[in-house]
Amino acid sequence: MQVSDHDPDYDVGPGPLASLWRYRLASSVVIVLAVLAGVIHGLLAAPPTKALARIGLANPRGLTVILGGSASGADLGRYASARARFAESTDVLATAARSLKDGTSLATLQTAVEVTATADADVLIVTATGSGAEQAERRADAVVAAFRELTLQSTNDTVNSQLAAVARAQTQLDQLFMPGPGDSARAAAAATALGELQQTAARAQTEAALFGSGTVFVENATVPHPSSDAARAERGGLLGLLLGVLLAGTVAWLRAGRRREVGDGEAAARLLGTRLLGEVPTTGERGRFGERGRSTERGDARERRGVRERGGIRGRGRSVERGRADEADGPRSSPQPAHHAAAGVLTAVGGRGLYVLASPGRQDGRTATALGLATALAAGGCRVALVDGDLRTGRLTARFGLPAAAVGLAQLARGTTDLATAIRTYSTAEGGELAFVPRGQLATDPAGLLGRAELTETMSRLKKLFDIVLVDTPATGPTADAFLLAATATGIIAVARWRTPGGPLRRLRAQADATAVPLVGVVLTHGPRVRGGYQDAYGEQIAFDVERTQTLRPRTSGDRPDRTPPHEAAAPHKSPVHKPSVHKPSVAARL
Repeated sequence: MQVSDHDPDYDVGPGPLASLWRYRLASSVVIVLAVLAGVIHGLLAAPPTKALARIGLANPRGLTVILGGSASGADLGRYASARARFAESTDVLATAARSLKDGTSLATLQTAVEVTATADADVLIVTATGSGAEQAERRADAVVAAFRELTLQSTNDTVNSQLAAVARAQTQLDQLFMPGPGDSARAAAAATALGELQQTAARAQTEAALFGSGTVFVENATVPHPSSDAARAERGGLLGLLLGVLLAGTVAWLRAGRRREVGDGEAAARLLGTRLLGEVPTTGERGRFGERGRSTERGDARERRGVRERGGIRGRGRSVERGRADEADGPRSSPQPAHHAAAGVLTAVGGRGLYVLASPGRQDGRTATALGLATALAAGGCRVALVDGDLRTGRLTARFGLPAAAVGLAQLARGTTDLATAIRTYSTAEGGELAFVPRGQLATDPAGLLGRAELTETMSRLKKLFDIVLVDTPATGPTADAFLLAATATGIIAVARWRTPGGPLRRLRAQADATAVPLVGVVLTHGPRVRGGYQDAYGEQIAFDVERTQTLRPRTSGDRPDRTPPHEAAAPHKSPVHKPSVHKPSVAARL
């Protein structure tokens, strides 16, 4: 299956919600930090508090002497607006600032105080802001007090002005009025004028007494809805949550767009231009070739019982250390059903030969996949050899419980040992035999050994002796060992971890194309977790039919039942073809 380098579904990238879920841990941290920042900001940076005070205005109607008032509604509206402007005037605010005695300046009050008149033109509302409720209330009350004080002072000044005018007029009349014959008419006129002035003075005093400070009631300043620390923290937390979700979603979306990841095996196969051999999920029990090759206690106990029932692991090589082999899992752990499925596809489409397992990352499950495929193939009756070609770490050798100094591939590459000495044979958990070549002890740089003719000859001999040879290798990202080992390989089996970025897989494909070694398939590892395997769903472990796995070597007639298609059996000229019975020689005999 050959496809283009660009997968349309892959190039689209995940959506915002899928990106948030992909990076849910980092997104959760961002959201939590944003909520905490919002709570702290709500507690420390409280918004300005507003306090409201109300002033009931005295009715100016009929106060013709001191205000020249009238009874029209328009005049009342203009009067209320004028009183509001007076309350915001420099004189009133300066008087209020002096009365506060807390360092509040005139400029501060000019920005913190606002006075408006109601629609009925009978009440002034004084709004003052402050850093807290107490400061806001004190500022509003100070403005109200200054307004009343200056209004009363203005009223008194008006009355005093009227009284002074009356006194001056009376003095002038007294000087002009000289009693004598014929002056009765003039005296009467002067007396009338003087009486009118006295009435005006008396009315001014009466109006001043009625008007006073120009207010009929005053309501002290209060904060309408005082905000507590808990309320501010709650509002800040909600705001931080909103901003955190937006920020985390944006970052996750951009990150997912720049770091496109493989979401399933089909996507990995399309990127590599090959077929999907199988997908290995992450199981709830780690007893089977898990992420790091560790088993749960229950899995270890079950495996130990299985070893005792089978009589232990039988090492047939001359350098096997039985004690170390009993401690490591090696081939005694049963492969996952996905390994059986991948092994069946490999034997069907790949045929016999030598296959190098390659992956771009160090934690892609390459070693576990090699061991799982090998044991699954061995369980199906295939003659399998497993080679630890990772000369840098030797993890597969450790899985078999062998020491790092065990004779193996390194000695074969240097020509200091023969294949019969280096190879070891084990019985697998589900039946069959597995030949294993350990890493061997290193004395030089691994890259220098991989190009030697002795190693090429060894690989060629293994291809002749076994149906399938699987070679574990280091990661292709930091090294090129896998492609050096693939010089005589039949093909390369790519191993990709679930959610692996697409870039490394494209580079792996380009490297494989450069070596002219075909990619026979890809195995996706560490897929979405399957808790408890199939036991939870069906009550028992599903026994996969390993007889369906195609094998490549001759089998005896008793190895498997006759599976001749019915239409062939019915044809008289086509008799069922039985495979000849052959003897299965041991590895030592074949060597």
